[in-house]
Amino acid sequence: MRRHPWWGDLIGQHPQIAVDLRRRIRDEGPIRSLDMEGAGSRGWWDLKLVKRVATALWSAGELAIVERHSPATPER
Repeated sequence: MRRHPWWGDLIGQHPQIAVDLRRRIRDEGPIRSLDMEGAGSRGWWDLKLVKRVATALWSAGELAIVERHSPATPER
């Protein structure tokens, strides 16, 4: 699913962000959404652009989520 129901074709609208994100993950390995460039959001409805593009890449089957941590769960 490359086209998000609310955001549309983010990969097509922001190809350089998608290219840069793919390159960074390829070179550095898994990254957290907190470590992605851009201003932070005020909640799930106001995600930074690079996080929305990452979500579109995930929906398109190009990225995978390695693990998730809730704020109450310490990282390993």
